[in-house]
Amino acid sequence: MPWTVSHPALVLPLQRFSPRPLDFAALILGSMTPDMGYYVNNFKLATFAHTLPGSFIACVPLGVLLMVVFYLFCKPLCYALPAPHRQALLPLCPAFPATVGRWAVILPSLLLGAWSHNFWDAFTHEHGWFVERIPWLMQPVVQLTPINVRVYLVLQEMSTVLGFAIVVIAYWRWLRRQPAPRADESQSEAWRYLFWLAIAVASLLVGYPAAAAYANSVSAHGFLFLRSILFRTAVYAPQIAVPLTLIATAIIYAQRKRSPAGPHVL
Repeated sequence: MPWTVSHPALVLPLQRFSPRPLDFAALILGSMTPDMGYYVNNFKLATFAHTLPGSFIACVPLGVLLMVVFYLFCKPLCYALPAPHRQALLPLCPAFPATVGRWAVILPSLLLGAWSHNFWDAFTHEHGWFVERIPWLMQPVVQLTPINVRVYLVLQEMSTVLGFAIVVIAYWRWLRRQPAPRADESQSEAWRYLFWLAIAVASLLVGYPAAAAYANSVSAHGFLFLRSILFRTAVYAPQIAVPLTLIATAIIYAQRKRSPAGPHVL
């Protein structure tokens, strides 16, 4: 599959329609919901979420859950970011949507985001709708032991890189347009870099061995072994990184709110 965090690239052009008639945060999170089953080791859920019925039955509820987490943890997460990301993103953290009107915008946005994901995957999954109907997508390109690499798989890997690059470049261009933080707002950065480094190391220390164990258990080798390691590490590492990050940033932010300076000091 194209990497989950590459999928928001397809909904970035829709930002101009936010906050009405679409919600940009919901579009972004919705574009990642079909893959959520992978991150809780429920591949059947992920497979179902990539279908049209699954986009309604699985993706929308999963999207609502992600939106709730987003609203609850946006400020703690952004507060832990180093400058200039913290100063640019923290003021954008929205209040929890308390009206029917807000959710009437959020829910369709989640669904549209999920559809964008599934449309993309329809060209890049072995059993994707377009892959099964366009013979050219099943044509072999190269033999990499032990599998034939077909066109759809090449598109999958290339679109992963392209999508991720688009997301990073779009964010960087937006960040450059934001006002530069004042000198007194950029202090105490060392602990923030160390915090994210610790999260990354802890996640990889758990995710990589689990991925290697899985690849060995299915006797994968060659290209398939490498691909399995990369995919499973990308699945297992967030299982540690996400809860650890949410808990740690919530504690840090709560302590900061109780300090005399308060959380407004960035």
